[in-house]
Amino acid sequence: MKEFSNFIEYMKLVDLQLEDATYTWFKGDQHEVASRIDRILISEDWDDKFQNLKQIPLQRLSSDHIPIALLGGSWERNKGNFKFENWWSKVEGFIDIVRDWWSSFNFTGRPDYRLACKLRVLKSKLKEWRKGEEGNLTIQRKKLLEQMADL
Repeated sequence: MKEFSNFIEYMKLVDLQLEDATYTWFKGDQHEVASRIDRILISEDWDDKFQNLKQIPLQRLSSDHIPIALLGGSWERNKGNFKFENWWSKVEGFIDIVRDWWSSFNFTGRPDYRLACKLRVLKSKLKEWRKGEEGNLTIQRKKLLEQMADL
């Protein structure tokens, strides 16, 4: 088992988050013992090229295993890269919002995997936030120009 773990680390494989389930194997009628023994591992290259990859549990029928499937969203890359705007940190309450988001994210696995997952989710939260009035540079610029015109 240690050799397999070393291989995964050497190849820099990522264990995708299993959505809506914690375990993939159960023992006993009351599920006294449970474990996650089924996984889909991908390379960092795949993680960069394919968006919205996720593992989902399928319906368990008669086996003690829950089958899993790999789903992907858009297979095309976004044209724009995510950019953090330094001025966001000066918006009132921004740091507190980010801190609350960060502490609400819960992932299990190796520390580097948990960090990568948290950063991915934080990125999507920031993308949503920047569409609103406080995070949208175009709206903020317009408001400032109106204030200058009033002066």
